[in-house]
Amino acid sequence: MIPEILNTAVDAISSINFKEIISSLAGAVIPLLMKLLDPLLNFIGPIIETLLDKISPILNFISPLIEMAGPIVESLSKVLGPIIDALMNVLNSVLGMLSPSRS
Repeated sequence: MIPEILNTAVDAISSINFKEIISSLAGAVIPLLMKLLDPLLNFIGPIIETLLDKISPILNFISPLIEMAGPIVESLSKVLGPIIDALMNVLNSVLGMLSPSRS
């Protein structure tokens, strides 16, 4: 009796065409979202365009500086990294000695 009910349930679930359901839902929801978002995008679009127009010259100036500074910063981090780690360990141990121990 129970295996027959399970087989019937499996057959019912497998007969559902999920592609068609998802396609129908998407077909109904996407135009609605477009109608809702279109005024917002029409308002925000010019603002974003203006910001990008203002930022582009700055980025064009800064980009070569960043490319040039990258290897220098990487070299410094390889040298200074262990030094800073050692200083942090010393500071942590000093602060650990100064703080009252918890019991």
